[in-house]
Amino acid sequence: MVASANESFVLFMCHSIGNSTLVACATCNMFYYVCIFFCASKSVLVRCSCDVCMCILEFESYTVFSFSHILIQNRIFHHIHQKWVTVSKDQSYAHRAAHWSDIHRILYDSLPNDVVKWGHEVDAMDTTADGMHVNVHFKKGDSSVSEMISANLVIAADGSMSETRRQFLPHENRRYCGYYAWRGVLDASSEKAMNVKATLRQQYPDLGHCLYFDIANNAHAVLYELKGGRLNWLWYVNQPVPDLSGSSVTAKADDERIERMRMEAKHVWSQELASLMQLTPAPFINAIFDREPLKQLVWGRVVLVGEAAHPTSPHGLRSTNMSIMDAAVLGECMTNCGWQVDMALKEFEALRLPVVSQQVLFSRHLGQVKQGLTPVQLPDLLISNDFEWERLLQRNMHTQSSVIENHSKGCINWHSDFQI
Repeated sequence: MVASANESFVLFMCHSIGNSTLVACATCNMFYYVCIFFCASKSVLVRCSCDVCMCILEFESYTVFSFSHILIQNRIFHHIHQKWVTVSKDQSYAHRAAHWSDIHRILYDSLPNDVVKWGHEVDAMDTTADGMHVNVHFKKGDSSVSEMISANLVIAADGSMSETRRQFLPHENRRYCGYYAWRGVLDASSEKAMNVKATLRQQYPDLGHCLYFDIANNAHAVLYELKGGRLNWLWYVNQPVPDLSGSSVTAKADDERIERMRMEAKHVWSQELASLMQLTPAPFINAIFDREPLKQLVWGRVVLVGEAAHPTSPHGLRSTNMSIMDAAVLGECMTNCGWQVDMALKEFEALRLPVVSQQVLFSRHLGQVKQGLTPVQLPDLLISNDFEWERLLQRNMHTQSSVIENHSKGCINWHSDFQI
């Protein structure tokens, strides 16, 4: 299939059902002739409906949806004193909580029929001599026969392990952040689980409409509630990169390793949070990666968006928002430039590149601070007035370039009145 000179045919390349779907679905209605290639089969739609993930949307992102408001709290836990202290609480920043299945359903249902092509895996791309089209070679399902489609614009939303990105940057690799997360979800329907949840609510009174970040020595934990009253928790621990299979970021832990984690939790966290970890079946390991910010997002008429463009650590709550904003800005640039592809891509890159680069670095910075990987260690922070905890709030995402620069030089000079 080849677009004529008078047509604007846009091809989206997506690898998974995650943020690439958001970008593709949110952007596709802005173009007249669209095709979305999904490497995955349509069965991922069933798996996407299980609501095991929640994402946090900022104002610019959630205006297209209607979801509940959520608070964000950063708290310090002192194990010896069994004492929690809230060091920063974001009540005014306009975050909203959403579940992946809800977002996906809204976006996917808005697509015209037959736009999504499931089980299409891209082999290679090449640009025509005049630079006006991109030839995309692909295979369908289990077929060994390669086919070709030609597009005026290719939007690569093929995830954090983007093959499109690798084509342009073959020697670039993902960056391990120095820690992984233990993760688990507890179904609170049993009597014992309900008792644990009731006890937890005494320490987490806003559970259900609050995202809790609890900081201990060289570690931090996250706790929030999912649909159906389930409790989702993460505990970040500083460890070498775990054994992973291929490009996966998760690994199953054996019983012995899980038991060691649960025993250690008793010495790091409160009895109630440790009990939650103890009761949760089959917790697993999630390695944390990001990538260095790119110097460009556009190669000819191929543009990287979503996690293909800026894989980020989870601490800034940015991945979904960045993808949605990529879609919105790209569509706006196309409109403003009268659908002149090259001009629109140039404007898109100029607008998004500095923003997403800073957001990747700030999210990395948040993780390093909470994991004690900065020059200033948590024990010193707890007894000094040299740390300004408000800096940990997500509202600072767009204003912290000077903090990131100072941190990279090892010269943090912040203020706090928190003492034990």
